[in-house]
Amino acid sequence: MMAIIEGQMVKVKWTTKNKKYFELFGYQFTCKGEEFEIRINELNKGSRIEIECTCNQCKDIFKREAKRAFKSDKHFCSNECRNKYNKLNPITPETKVEYNCDMCDKSFRVANYRFQQVKNGEHENLFCSRECQGKWNSLNRTGENNPHFNSIKINCEYCEEEFSVPKHRQHTAKFCSDKCKRIGSRKRIEINCGVCNKKLEVAPSKIEQSKSGQVFCSNECVGKYNAIRHKENRINKTCLICNTHYDVKPSEAEKSVTCSVECQKIWQSKYLIGENANNYNSNITSEMRMHNCDWCGTKYELKAPYKIKMREQGKSLFCSIRCYREWYAKEWSQSLEWKDESRMRAVRMLEDGTFNKTDTECQMIINEILDNLKIKYENEYNCKYYAVDNYLVDYNLMIEVNGGYWHADPRIYHEINYQNQVDRIKNDKAKNTYIKNNYEINILYLWEEDILENRELCELLIKEYIESQGKLDYYHSFNYALNDNKIEITNNIIIPFMEYSIEELRTLINIVGKKKNKKQADKWIIFNCDNCGTEKEQLISHYKNNKSHCCSVKCAVEYRLQLRK
Repeated sequence: MMAIIEGQMVKVKWTTKNKKYFELFGYQFTCKGEEFEIRINELNKGSRIEIECTCNQCKDIFKREAKRAFKSDKHFCSNECRNKYNKLNPITPETKVEYNCDMCDKSFRVANYRFQQVKNGEHENLFCSRECQGKWNSLNRTGENNPHFNSIKINCEYCEEEFSVPKHRQHTAKFCSDKCKRIGSRKRIEINCGVCNKKLEVAPSKIEQSKSGQVFCSNECVGKYNAIRHKENRINKTCLICNTHYDVKPSEAEKSVTCSVECQKIWQSKYLIGENANNYNSNITSEMRMHNCDWCGTKYELKAPYKIKMREQGKSLFCSIRCYREWYAKEWSQSLEWKDESRMRAVRMLEDGTFNKTDTECQMIINEILDNLKIKYENEYNCKYYAVDNYLVDYNLMIEVNGGYWHADPRIYHEINYQNQVDRIKNDKAKNTYIKNNYEINILYLWEEDILENRELCELLIKEYIESQGKLDYYHSFNYALNDNKIEITNNIIIPFMEYSIEELRTLINIVGKKKNKKQADKWIIFNCDNCGTEKEQLISHYKNNKSHCCSVKCAVEYRLQLRK
């Protein structure tokens, strides 16, 4: 221990295992994983933390695991130092004595206990090497002196064949080979299969491990036995709703009261209501449970405690699903709050890739151009209410890819003929205004015809857009042309529909045709409910898949209960 440098301080971390140990030394636990300093004499004897030691040979300071350092009296920084030290400070072996080899008479050192065995007659000879031992055996252990001389013949206990063994093994040898020993030493019991009575040879441990006390010849017999046992152990009960007899497991017998899920629902609706409900709160009075429907005004009881909490939080509650649907369609979905949430939700879905709009041919071409120019960009960039096709990250600029039909390219459409185009132009107009007001960015619009037929123009226009820091005379690709590999503004400037005023747009709208009813009458069928006789319309494909035809889930349950009776 003298080679360990005294007075060292080492850092350890608090763990659940060392907490009690270090608290005994007066340290106060702070939190798991936090480091603190201790003295080396307070370290656990099995610690793997490295501490500083002085090499007993070269006197250099080196680090060693505390676990090893505490066990050793001497410490060495390398094997070379250890070997040098052992040569300079040899240890006289007290446990060895001088002895002359019984073959070559050469003196050598041998363990004292082996010398004592020879002296006491337990062993005959000692040799300095294996070579000398082999020479001595070849001279002195031949013929009658060989321990295997005059072997005795006995019969194998398994195959009963005769084989030879030395005299000293005549009472211990039982088998002629390892194969016979392996098979003959097995203890097997003959028993019949628990199902088909086929004879089997099995180990006693297999019978002891079997819970049923039976052994089976195959998995098929195991399955048959389990099926018989399960039927025997089942308890017969009568359903409280439809009076049908059914079997249940013994563990479920006390709780089970119905034969099916449908009957269970009916039983719960009759008996597990009000004070008998599992989650009934006696602190809430019947007056506190009464509530007026927020749509139709009908007074009804709030049975679930969580709905009372919802009312306290100011949320709308309804007496039926029908009232909820009417409120949602006529009031909530028409509110500005819902529309804002819907727009933001749609933008998030575009950003997350829930539905992908970046795989169009035009968009893929623009992405390829940006990749070739080594411009970092983001597709479907989230601007809260709107998503921009390409956001150039390093330049804080934006690019929109416009399709000819959807955004109504003025070179193709001189008036707006479709409602889809009207909706998209309104959205483009609002998006452009929102981006200018909130981000102070003028968007560059690249149109489908230019992207597909004049890719070089689009590439040069993007470069010009970046070099000018987003400041161009015109921001639509159809107002530019190529001249000697340079972009120039065309003579005939085209104004896109999104830059028209609302009054000007109204004069250009000329919707072609009317919306058609997409319902295919030949695929629907009208029938009468099997339970209440109400007339109902349903798809023929659904009608054919069902044996019974009902107008609602309630009628379907009642109709099945009637069939069981």
